[in-house]
Amino acid sequence: MKQKEFAKLAIKNGYTGNSCKGWDWIRENISELDEIFQTKQYKDCNRFKSQCMRILLKNENFTELEERVLTTAWYLNNDREYKAEKEKKITEFNKNGFNIIDSDKSLDGRKIEFIVDTSDEMFGRQVKFTGKLKWACVDKRLMAMKPRNRRTGWWVDSANKNVYVKLLKEA
Repeated sequence: MKQKEFAKLAIKNGYTGNSCKGWDWIRENISELDEIFQTKQYKDCNRFKSQCMRILLKNENFTELEERVLTTAWYLNNDREYKAEKEKKITEFNKNGFNIIDSDKSLDGRKIEFIVDTSDEMFGRQVKFTGKLKWACVDKRLMAMKPRNRRTGWWVDSANKNVYVKLLKEA
């Protein structure tokens, strides 16, 4: 499906350009534009709007509303790709034995290897440490701590989605 046809169908199915009306139709049918989104030229743009929109618009004449449809499609495609990358990363962590665990006082003192993944943030990265789990009595939660730390660490529970823990066998 060409971009112009896609934009016209989105408008016909309720896209108004105001708030999020019509986004559901675009989200459900975004795969119609995969012939563009999966090209090497598009992927080389690294999701930058200014570069990607040049490829999506292709010197054709679009109305302002049709351009907004394609901008919304660009945004939703980025969201789809981001979720796929995140799922792939989590699957890789799980395959290597790193999981998100719930706070359980019985794990206090266990030796662990843990990954702190803040790559979703602006200056984020993935850092791997070896350390211990410590029970925080006041907060009633587990904390992953590097060796020689007594007060600082990372909360370990299902609410904190960026700390992956691998329990090591006690020597």
